[in-house]
Amino acid sequence: MTAIGDMPIAAFDLETTGPNPLSDRIVTAHLSLINPKTKQIQPRDWLLNPGIDIPAGATAVHGITTEHAAEHGAEYAPGVEEIFTALLTAWKAGHVVVAFNGAFDLTLMNAEAERLGIGSLSSWCGPVVDPFVLDKAFDQWRKGSRKLGDVCAHYGVKLDNAHEAKADAMAAARLAWKMLRGFDFTTATVEQIMDCQTRWYAEQQQSFARYLRKLARKITEPDEDGRSVDEQKTDLLARADSITVDWPIRLSLGQRSAA
Repeated sequence: MTAIGDMPIAAFDLETTGPNPLSDRIVTAHLSLINPKTKQIQPRDWLLNPGIDIPAGATAVHGITTEHAAEHGAEYAPGVEEIFTALLTAWKAGHVVVAFNGAFDLTLMNAEAERLGIGSLSSWCGPVVDPFVLDKAFDQWRKGSRKLGDVCAHYGVKLDNAHEAKADAMAAARLAWKMLRGFDFTTATVEQIMDCQTRWYAEQQQSFARYLRKLARKITEPDEDGRSVDEQKTDLLARADSITVDWPIRLSLGQRSAA
């Protein structure tokens, strides 16, 4: 069985129209095929026209406006198919896909491929390493943000141009390489690391849901925005109820019902 530390890496990241992986669309994508032994890197970038307005909040994160995507972006459906095919090709060639908070990127990739009739990524999902999951599992009680930039700073990993797909993907790859060695996990098999991450992610999500419910119980007065106690509690409990434990690809409501 192949050890995870011996596998070539496919560093992957998406920048999107918003934070919902089941309904938002891809704006930019990056996939770099990396051979750590030879130092060879084969990068590939995509800029797509999502066919809808890119909200100002999303533009503030990644810098791509609706006008820029419409003028310079590739046609959406063929672009999504290219990214989908590139991911499958990487897995079939023996790469491990590395993505920070990969449950978001791979879920969105799968949702869009299914919506467009391209295929189901969940049917072909190969090995994944998610530094976001690893960090929370091995350094559970560290205080502070777990965003990519902060995690990179903690582990001394270079990150230039945060929220640019290539920069984020390459930073995730560096984090994975460093974490697997720092946590003495390089000899784990694909099956072992996938099972561990699946279990850890579920535990992390369940813990967060409990935290939100605890916060709801503690609310006793209106907040600074004027929301009543009931409104605040309803919001927190709804967030807790919406949390899912699927990893690395989140199931849609219809898929979960069928399962």
